Formats: sequence, C-alpha cells, structure tokens
Amino acid sequence: MIGLLLFVPIIGSLILLPIKEDSIKNKNKMKSIALITSLINLLISIFLWLEFDSSTTQYQYVYEFNQLSFCHFNMGVDGISLYFILLTTFITPIALLSNYTNITKNLKFFFNCFLIIRNFTNLSIRSIRFITFLCILRKCFTFIIYYNNCLRFWRK
Repeated sequence: MIGLLLFVPIIGSLILLPIKEDSIKNKNKMKSIALITSLINLLISIFLWLEFDSSTTQYQYVYEFNQLSFCHFNMGVDGISLYFILLTTFITPIALLSNYTNITKNLKFFFNCFLIIRNFTNLSIRSIRFITFLCILRKCFTFIIYYNNCLRFWRK
C-alpha cells in the first residue's frame, strides 16, 4: 500500500510526458490527469489512515528494498508521519486547483515537477533513516536544476 503512494505520481508524470501543449484540449487533459493522480493519492492516504493501528508504537506499512547490494532502503509510517502524509496529499489537489487557470505556459513542466516534488516530500517523510531523507532531498533538487537546464538548452 505504501508503494502505491510512490508509484501513482510517477505513473501520472509518465502519462503526462507524451502529451503536447499545442491545444486547449491537451492542456485540459494534462490538468485533469494531474488532478486525478493527486486525488488517487489522497484516497490511498485516507485508506492508510483508516487502517492504521494507533495502539502500537512500531512502524507500520514497512517496505524494505534490498535487492541491490549497494542500496538498502527502508520506509515505514509511524503516528507522526501518517499525519504529514495526509497533509501533503490533502494540500496537493488544493494547490493544483488553485493554479488551474493561472498557469498557462509550460504546463507539462509544472505538473511533472509538482507531482515529483510531492512524491519526494512524501518519500522523505516515510523514510526511516534520516540519511536517506537527505539523499532524496539532494536528488530532488538536482533533478529540478538538471531538468530546468535541459529546458533552457532546448529552447535556444
């Protein structure tokens, strides 16, 4: 279940990639895909909240990735991080709806960055180790800077 919170925004971003911003119909399609992706994440986080056992102090919904010898990644949800996950998944559709008519250029860039940053935010909340959080945060900013530089290069 916790893996779905990771993969739904990535799938939404991948769906947005082949759509061109040449018509109003495609722009509305991109807006609706981003909004539906964020609403699906909100429903998943509400389901996590309903299934959460508050009588224990242990991590719940633990996900361990250790298939690679050089990369071990552990995620889990405790009582505090559950409310942060709910908060970020609740604010995401509100933020997308508040910018529904304001942003008219570079919609694909905006929605992809928005979904991926929200994904990294939730990933950092769920990471069990603080070092993992710092690595994810560094990769997030590196991705944004690299992607922005690529856009500037291709516009020239």
